[in-house]
Formats: sequence, structure tokens, C-alpha cells
Amino acid sequence: MAAHLSIFHRIYAGLEINLERLTGDINHFHEHGRPLRPQEHFLADADIITRKFKLAVRHAECAESLISKLILSKASTWYRLKRHIWMNQEEKKCLRILREGNN
Repeated sequence: MAAHLSIFHRIYAGLEINLERLTGDINHFHEHGRPLRPQEHFLADADIITRKFKLAVRHAECAESLISKLILSKASTWYRLKRHIWMNQEEKKCLRILREGNN
């Protein structure tokens, strides 16, 4: 759970640079009617933002699921025991995301 939250935070914080550049491009275009940078750079930033945001969302979903089951659930002890014996598809997906990194 802590790993998912930490990675989510790192990814989300890293988005700020790309978002600022993209916002600057959009504002410049609206003010001057022409792009500030070449279209390839603008599209590259948009692609990076999209990929990073999707990865951040996956980590947030995994963290939310673990918080719900391990902390907020009335059956958290049962869930912890069950998890050591058998993992469902969602849990396997979350573990795979941690192991594989930024895929």
C-alpha cells in the first residue's frame, strides 16, 4: 500500500512540469493565434501527461483497494490471511504493476 501511494505521489508531482509547459502553449496560442513551440513538442508533452496520469491512476486504485480491505474493512484480519493464501485478479494486477514498473 505504501509503495503504491509513494509511486502515485512521485508520478503526480512529476506531471507539474509537463502541465506547466502545455498550459503555457495553450495560453500563448489563445493570446497570439500561433503556437509557441513546434506541434511535435506540444503533442509529446500531451502524450507524456496522458501516460503518466494513467499510471498514477492505476497506483491510486491499488492503494484505495488496499486501504479499503486492510484498514477500513471490518474483516481486515480475514482479508490479510486470505491474501497470503490466494490473491484475486485485482491483487495480482496491483502486484504486477509494482514489479514491472512504469508499464
